[in-house]
Amino acid sequence: MSDGAKKFATTNGYSIRTVASDELITPRARDEWKYWKTRMESSPEPNENRDNQMSGLYDIQDTVGAVVWVEGGSTAAGVSR
Repeated sequence: MSDGAKKFATTNGYSIRTVASDELITPRARDEWKYWKTRMESSPEPNENRDNQMSGLYDIQDTVGAVVWVEGGSTAAGVSR
């Protein structure tokens, strides 16, 4: 957590508890990541001559999502594209 985020949180009355990155990854998510990592490593490098099937393999693994729950019931979520 950045210093700015910590200052914002404490200024607005939130207590801060940081966790290790590994605590944020579920066993299922880690298994899926390993599966796709293996597929990506075993497929040809992306280039203009790839067929559509391989193009799809590279195109579907690029989204990141996050959900935050604040004690008291507030939530927020964000997703990249």
